[in-house]
Amino acid sequence: MAAKTCVICGAPSGMYIFCKTCNKLKDEGKIVKCDKCSKWHLIDKKCECIHEAPASSVTKESTNTNIKETHIPCLLCGKDAKDKHFCPSCYSKYKDHSIIVKIDNCIDATIEEKYADGQRYTCKDGHVVRSKSEKDIDNFLFDHNIAHAYEKKFDVDGIETIKPDFYLPTLDLYIEHWGYENSGKYNKEKEYKLKVYREKKTTIICTYESDMEDTEFNLKRKLDNYKENEINFLK
Repeated sequence: MAAKTCVICGAPSGMYIFCKTCNKLKDEGKIVKCDKCSKWHLIDKKCECIHEAPASSVTKESTNTNIKETHIPCLLCGKDAKDKHFCPSCYSKYKDHSIIVKIDNCIDATIEEKYADGQRYTCKDGHVVRSKSEKDIDNFLFDHNIAHAYEKKFDVDGIETIKPDFYLPTLDLYIEHWGYENSGKYNKEKEYKLKVYREKKTTIICTYESDMEDTEFNLKRKLDNYKENEINFLK
């Protein structure tokens, strides 16, 4: 029987598929089998089949015309998107939204944020927020050198989290802007947040659309008069 060579490095491996060095790497979990083609590869490198052009991502010559038809995978789900960035399903789902997409290793795409009705606002410090009022609040904090984080996750029970609008770490307080008082779904979410804040004795400053008529005056007033460990509803 002819001696085999290692499928990873090509070194002599006797009757085995791995040489001694690569066999040790496999035992350490550094060599894995591809789920798609069942070939072995180093875990920190993509399998060869990833680099091979799949049928859905090649350019082919039409048999009836001289026009080349390009097929590329959808940026979000990987399905055939023809010559666009999104497949019909993802396009239909997100066509009325603005989305921020994170790209990993130039291959994997995940949605970081999406903004309903295509609305998003960029603040002076680069934060991207969901409304003009939030932009005014963010810009006020930036202009007054008040450190702040936008939608920093707030732990509820060790598993679930909610997202207050702003967190001011130097003051250890949160700002919640209540902008859609007539929305049933919004009010339900608001009441749940307030319940969590009360139980955890969190310092919350509440702002409203009426405050945005004079953001400078009203935010200064509220930051000068809040009470710690409670929800400050001052209007």
